[in-house]
Amino acid sequence: MSGKQILLQNWDYALDVFLIYVLSLAIVPGFVAEDTGSHSLGSWYALVLIASFNVLDLVGRYIPLIEQIKLTSRKGLVISSVLRFLLVPAFYYTVKYGDQGWMIMLTAFLGLTNGYLTVCVLTEAPKGLKGPEQNAVGNILVFFLLAGLFVGAVLGWLWLIGKGW
Repeated sequence: MSGKQILLQNWDYALDVFLIYVLSLAIVPGFVAEDTGSHSLGSWYALVLIASFNVLDLVGRYIPLIEQIKLTSRKGLVISSVLRFLLVPAFYYTVKYGDQGWMIMLTAFLGLTNGYLTVCVLTEAPKGLKGPEQNAVGNILVFFLLAGLFVGAVLGWLWLIGKGW
């Protein structure tokens, strides 16, 4: 099978991993470090938010070890990856009207879903393929993961526009 055929057969997995990392990098660390206002934690607040993201990301990466709650459906993975974008208005609303507890919870949830969905996608994509095709799918997914990281990091800079930096 050619690389193009493999990409066409696995476009949904590539889209999933791209969307997962676009959203995560667009919000963490840029948004949580810049747009969270002042709270009782002071200068520690951004550190707590980033730490909660990272800790729950790690936890989320181990949840798929429990086969009963591992998401294996291709359609379910796409829907989950797209629905995560509902967190964007949730973050905006929380900054404007919520308190630091809600922001910590949202950031932790973002990290949890980041880790969980990443592992689900990266372990489901190569199933049913032979060795060389598995390797090709892995390479394609890494490319889309890196593209998602890049686009997310660029979008993360948009939080600074208009801030007088």
